[in-house]
Amino acid sequence: MQRVITALNIRFGEMNIEILLDKDDNVHFLELGPRAGGNMIPIQLSDAFGIDLVKANVQAAIGVKPDFVDKPVKALPGCYMHYVLHSYETGTFGNVEIDESIRKFVYREVIYKKPGDKIEVFDGAGKALGIIFLHFDKSIEMEDFCKNHNTLIKVNLQ
Repeated sequence: MQRVITALNIRFGEMNIEILLDKDDNVHFLELGPRAGGNMIPIQLSDAFGIDLVKANVQAAIGVKPDFVDKPVKALPGCYMHYVLHSYETGTFGNVEIDESIRKFVYREVIYKKPGDKIEVFDGAGKALGIIFLHFDKSIEMEDFCKNHNTLIKVNLQ
């Protein structure tokens, strides 16, 4: 990665990188694009590092050095993740139900649909219903959520 960034003389800005590793751990680039990834990843990275990446991208785009560039940037404590809300069924959106046992870990909810909206089976990002942002104090808490997410967050149809 560093060789590519150095060769292209990339100094500022976000980059979306998608790679595949084959069975011999050889890297195959699928995409290297001057954009932030989808699913509100820049917002969550801003949360996890305590910097405003959206502002930094605007600054970089207009030729202004982003505020944090010459300062140390370090991840804040805990584990950040997001969960893309989706449905395994076509139907009419009712609501999102979040189990009380994980409510304390949810720090932001962005729901794209309103009750009564038609929804389709999730088969790509365009059919996401929203995003739940989570912050766990310990990795074991996050791992437990990942193992049980289907029972902890439910999309209810009408």
